[in-house]
Amino acid sequence: MLQVLKANGQREEFNEEKVLSSIKRARIPQNLQNQVLAHIKNIIYDGIPTVEIYQSILEFLGKS
Repeated sequence: MLQVLKANGQREEFNEEKVLSSIKRARIPQNLQNQVLAHIKNIIYDGIPTVEIYQSILEFLGKS
């Protein structure tokens, strides 16, 4: 399973439910939520920092 690197240096398993929860908290429109999640699942790699995930979400939304 892929792991993410948290800001505090800890590693944990990638959890798409956590990403989706963050997307919802950011008030991203519901019609874009699954597209954003699919984008993240396409770019994720083992050890990706969470900050890079968040930056990728912002970049994706800027292109949408």
